[in-house]
Amino acid sequence: QSDEAAQQVETCIRVETQAKAQLERPRIDEALEARLHEARESGAAHLKAVIAAGQDVSRAREAFNTAEKQWRQAQEVHKSQREQLFNAQSNLAAIREKLQPPAGTLHAALLNSGDEEWKSSLAKVISEDLLLRDDLQPHKVADDALLYGWGLNLENIERPGWVDQEALHQQLEEASRAVEVATERLEEARIAFAEAEGVRS
Repeated sequence: QSDEAAQQVETCIRVETQAKAQLERPRIDEALEARLHEARESGAAHLKAVIAAGQDVSRAREAFNTAEKQWRQAQEVHKSQREQLFNAQSNLAAIREKLQPPAGTLHAALLNSGDEEWKSSLAKVISEDLLLRDDLQPHKVADDALLYGWGLNLENIERPGWVDQEALHQQLEEASRAVEVATERLEEARIAFAEAEGVRS
């Protein structure tokens, strides 16, 4: 009987200990635990979404900066090609004007004189700036009145390039080709600029 009583006392002590522990650490309601777990998962997912959004913003900013840089480069190339085309067209027009000067100008009068001698004489001493003047009233006069009575040894003076029709025709071909190339490159630059503008916007 004493052993049985001891066991009963021991059982009571164990039960009392468990009861005290249960009171000190009460169990949380399962529904509350589920909500707490769900809230933790939702917070983690929200944090991941915030991080992902930040990365997307960084990538978008980097892409925009790249597009902006490409757009500026395309703009510079387009501007440069327009200037090159303008210069090529101006050069072509200048060469054409030398081959076919406007009527009434000194150059036109020289070309239409039917005399090639002026290319080796007068052309050597006349300023090229006077060629397109239309207020000089050019006309042929007697030899002794040439250059207002002054005689010059012109053999040591080279003929100017503007009197060489063959060379001018060659320059005309080269200038025409330069205009074609500049036009093609300008179109390429325009397309590249338009594409860069589309990406940028």
